[in-house]
Amino acid sequence: MTVKKAIKILDWWINHKKTSMEKLLKQWNYDPKKPTKVEKLLIDSTDTDVYNLEAIRAQLVPKCPIQKI
Repeated sequence: MTVKKAIKILDWWINHKKTSMEKLLKQWNYDPKKPTKVEKLLIDSTDTDVYNLEAIRAQLVPKCPIQKI
């Protein structure tokens, strides 16, 4: 697997986790003022997953100021 493919998979995975959580919370009529224990656990778990996936992605994508020509 190339780094380019790995980045593409990570992008898909991050997007999938975010959209899945949004859909689920919408179906549950989520109220952020008084979340249930299950909602809170699921949100925290997904946020941690997304944070970790974005950290992995950041290590794969160089932040080089010199642009490729």
